[in-house]
Amino acid sequence: MVARQRQVGSRGRVKAPRITSVAAKLAGATVALIAMATVGIYLRLSEYQREGLLHAKELSATAVTRLFADTSAAAVVFEDPSDLKETLEKLGRNEEVAYAAVWAVDEAGLVTGRLAELRRGQPEIVHAAPSTIVLRRDPDRIVVLAPVRDVKNKLVAVTATVFSLAHENAAIARLERTALLTSIGVATGLMILLLAMARLVVVGPLAKLVSAAKRVGEGRDVEIDVSSHDEVGQLAGALRAMAVAIQVREERINTRNHDMRLVLDNVGQGFITLDRSGAMSEERSRVVDDWFGPVEGVPTLWDYLRRLDGPFADNFEVGWSAVVDGILPLELCLDQLPSAVHKDERTYQLHYRPIMKNDRLDKTVVVITDITNQLARERSEQRQRETMSIYRRLLADRPAFEEFFSEAGSTVSALACATESDLSIVRRQVHTLKGNCGLFGLESVAELCHEIENHIDDSAALSPENRARLTAAWGGIVDTYAALTEAGNEDAIRVARKDYEAMLAALRRQGAPAAFLTEMEAWEFEPVVKRFALLREQIERLALRLGKAEVDVTWRPTELRLPPRKWASFWAVFAHVVRNTVDHGVEMVAARLGAGKSPRASIHLDISREGQHVVISVADDGPGVDWKSIAAKARACGLPSDSRQDLQAALFAGGLSSRATPSATSGRGVGLGAAQAVVRELGGRLELTDNEGTGTLLRCWLPSSMLTLDRASEPPVALPASSTLGAETEKLRAAQAGFRD
Repeated sequence: MVARQRQVGSRGRVKAPRITSVAAKLAGATVALIAMATVGIYLRLSEYQREGLLHAKELSATAVTRLFADTSAAAVVFEDPSDLKETLEKLGRNEEVAYAAVWAVDEAGLVTGRLAELRRGQPEIVHAAPSTIVLRRDPDRIVVLAPVRDVKNKLVAVTATVFSLAHENAAIARLERTALLTSIGVATGLMILLLAMARLVVVGPLAKLVSAAKRVGEGRDVEIDVSSHDEVGQLAGALRAMAVAIQVREERINTRNHDMRLVLDNVGQGFITLDRSGAMSEERSRVVDDWFGPVEGVPTLWDYLRRLDGPFADNFEVGWSAVVDGILPLELCLDQLPSAVHKDERTYQLHYRPIMKNDRLDKTVVVITDITNQLARERSEQRQRETMSIYRRLLADRPAFEEFFSEAGSTVSALACATESDLSIVRRQVHTLKGNCGLFGLESVAELCHEIENHIDDSAALSPENRARLTAAWGGIVDTYAALTEAGNEDAIRVARKDYEAMLAALRRQGAPAAFLTEMEAWEFEPVVKRFALLREQIERLALRLGKAEVDVTWRPTELRLPPRKWASFWAVFAHVVRNTVDHGVEMVAARLGAGKSPRASIHLDISREGQHVVISVADDGPGVDWKSIAAKARACGLPSDSRQDLQAALFAGGLSSRATPSATSGRGVGLGAAQAVVRELGGRLELTDNEGTGTLLRCWLPSSMLTLDRASEPPVALPASSTLGAETEKLRAAQAGFRD
């Protein structure tokens, strides 16, 4: 611990060990270079001397062996053993001859027997005579084989002579020792000389520069007196310039910090910097203390704000652990952090800006903005837009809006009194309410329904808080509607429904003509063209909001009029068809041009009477249904997917959507399943056909009785406030979510 502390400088920097100094590196490089040179010289010199001695010995051995073979030729030819023995004795006078022998050979050159031998060491066995002199070098001897020929050059014998290398090996060892000592001496001298020069020329000046750099880092004045003109001198000049630049930059930084502090203390936003542990730094704007109170110590952000907004603190602490873990993408984790904190009656919005270091999160800047007034202004603007939308709807098509208003009020009442746990029914009702409110411009309720849908996806029930919020939001719409209807001053004569029905009953009793009765009964019916005009407006507005291509909505002229009450439930869920058609059947302009289509999309509405049925159809010229995606998701959901019929059935299965992620328009797997449930309840059916790349056609077949007034089965305009989710459960039990949503 003491040694560790001794290596820490005045500002906490750990000093580098001496082994990494330039002097140590130069010394190491010098020693390594000299060592390699010494080893190379030693090996080369030793090899050269060894080869010289051994080569001379081989020449001598070859000459002696050739003479021995020539001398033995006469004795072998005349079979004179005494002469051979005398020749071997003469050869033996050479002390370096360790073995010599003469062997007789046959005509094939194979050895047949030994004629004479001189043995002083290990013998050499010969099996065949070579055609010329053969020499072999062993570590401690040289073996030479020579053929013996007569005067006719006929091979008659072979000689083997072995020469000892003892004297040569001893001489070589002495030479190697001498070469090694010489190399070491020369290497040592060179190394000392090089180290001394490196110390004088490089290491000394660099040590001065290191000391000067430390003083610069500590903010002290420094004098650099290295005056050489080499790289070290250039480095000294650069260090002097750097010291001046650092001093100037520090002055600028201090000035900028002062100016930045003035900005932070006077700007309308709060700035807080968090480290990886979530602790708040001392540098922050003064408005943070004014908004949330003084900061004591170095707390984490969630501990600092916990006394003001407990749920925010809990959610932030959990979300921050995901940010630090780094398992999920950083952008996703920061986006999941809570974005608003509440204090008293004020709301503050939080934005998070990461600061990266080496591709790793180092710090996070939290930007806090007081959005209380902004939210109030947005709510006021939203109320004004909704008021204008309701007013315009009442003027354009009062029956249609009243139908929607009645259905929506019943749905809100059912959700407010919900007691069952069937989430599929609740989810379908919320989804339908969201879509219809969006089409009629009631943004506050539509946005709240979208938020509630997200909450339902993550929880097991519709919370009491969300029920209360939904009831309050719809209550504001009811108040606006009441104010507009009471203040309305339209050029019309209002007749109570009971008076209208009493008049019809009187005419029937008096036997009024059927045509006259039919005409009067149709007074309360809705012209189809008026409904289609409303749908066209909804389609065009939705396409514009989604950034789709402009849409040409067309329909065939018709004089049909529909009983509004009888068709109310159908038009309520038909909004799903409209949204899905726009979202899936209307492409972007670039996509349409790429597919060779016109830049404007086309949607055709149609209604006709075909035998005992009324057929309502919606056709687009979009890309068609993505059957591959439907098949993959059907298999994932365990639904049949072998045939086109199976896939069409899967479109109406709950929870199936061709979209990867839900949006405010579609993607939750609810969609046309709700429409199918209502169509079935009305005694009809749905049919879907498509051509890949050229469009989709959806047809709704309903019984022709939908065109006539059946008072006995007519539901009231508005359900009583005591309606419960149980009634809606029975009504929509068969609903299945689907059609490309």
